[in-house]
Amino acid sequence: MLSQMVVAQETSITRSGFTFGASAGLGTHISANTSQIRLSLPNLKFGYMLQPKLGLLLYMPGGVSAVDGNQVAFEAFLTSVQYFLRDDFYVLAGAGLSLETTPFYNVDFNEGPPDFTFGPGFTLAAGYEVFQFKNKYAIDIQTRMLVGKIEDSFGTKQMHTAFDLLIGFNLY
Repeated sequence: MLSQMVVAQETSITRSGFTFGASAGLGTHISANTSQIRLSLPNLKFGYMLQPKLGLLLYMPGGVSAVDGNQVAFEAFLTSVQYFLRDDFYVLAGAGLSLETTPFYNVDFNEGPPDFTFGPGFTLAAGYEVFQFKNKYAIDIQTRMLVGKIEDSFGTKQMHTAFDLLIGFNLY
């Protein structure tokens, strides 16, 4: 007689404590009834996993597009909650401060600091972790909507919306 045994082991990520994520991608920036292609970089998230499926984050999405021939950075600082519906699929929602400014690489400090315009903002995102390795790292594909109502220097409020498709790296 011949006996054979097969053992399967689950390789899910252990999510606890400090978490960090960074991503980059492309998207579209919609403002004042026009839309432009945007490079979405950098996108950072720092936080703490309260439970293996629930994290509290500071999420900082960013991106650059050309509006009326000028490069404009539409970014945000958002307090967010990330929840894993499955071991490899999460949703993220956040609210906070959105801003529009000149990208840092286009700033001429001889002319003075760049203009910053602020307003409330929120985001909704979903991500799928394509690769998980060493029980602490993951590479994911994310889709995100970022919305901000920004008041310019003339007092006019303008709605900005960005839809992005991103590839990210996460450390848990």
